[in-house]
Amino acid sequence: MNLESESLSEEDIYPIIYEDMPFYNLELTDLSRISFAVADDPFYRTSRVKYYPEVYLINKKSKIQAVINPLNHRSNKYKDAFEYCEDFREQALKVNDDRKVRINLSELMKGSKPGKMILLTVRTNSLRQGPPKNGEFDRAWFRLINEDTN
Repeated sequence: MNLESESLSEEDIYPIIYEDMPFYNLELTDLSRISFAVADDPFYRTSRVKYYPEVYLINKKSKIQAVINPLNHRSNKYKDAFEYCEDFREQALKVNDDRKVRINLSELMKGSKPGKMILLTVRTNSLRQGPPKNGEFDRAWFRLINEDTN
């Protein structure tokens, strides 16, 4: 109750415990458009030809609502919320083959119930070469970008 009334004293034990997380996680506030971009490391030749972003939209019942990847550039239900993009850089600035998924958070939240999770993953095009070697995905470059301010 002291937490709700903001009256915790120095002697009180903080009632919320944050466990160690094996994955990166974050909460986005005051952003309307973001992108999750993936690129091959231009300074290292990998056995995998291309890495790409794959984005999952999951509801609070753990049901997958949408999957965005090279085969699914848009979601049927969330048409304006997601867009898969390739070759979006000017050729003079292009260092490597970027691929990204644009996520329009404001469109995603229109008329939606709260409790959605966006899962960002880095995938490879082909597993014909066998399973990935240990540490192979460490060479994939990825970033989360504010699309409004870059």
